[in-house]
Amino acid sequence: MADGASLLQQIRDFFADFRPQGLSQDETTPAAVLLLLYEKAGEPYILLTRRTEDVEHHKGETSFPGGAFDSADGDLLTTALRETEEEIGVRPEDVEVLGRLDDIVTISGFVVSPFVGFLRTPSYAFAVNTVEVAELVE
Repeated sequence: MADGASLLQQIRDFFADFRPQGLSQDETTPAAVLLLLYEKAGEPYILLTRRTEDVEHHKGETSFPGGAFDSADGDLLTTALRETEEEIGVRPEDVEVLGRLDDIVTISGFVVSPFVGFLRTPSYAFAVNTVEVAELVE
């Protein structure tokens, strides 16, 4: 995958100089998501999830894996990795974290910190938590 490897290196190079813009957490709920990149059949992919109708927030929406910060997490990267493991079974040690993007605010009062990671293992066996995730979208 010469092209995919080149793309991955370009992303690494981008994050080497990128400084994300954080937003104030005042009167909002901090959250984090993981934009997960991986290779499948020699092509780069991004993984999204479609949320179930049973979750508390963002029912039925298509999103990156992630969720609200928990004080036990310690930091937002840990939140993104923990939530990704809970939702789709990707272990944190299987992800190369490439960097963080600018924070965004949702209409529901969350300040979301998006992280970008690369799944090191090809042909990963995702373990979908069907309470939270209705469908994987590649």
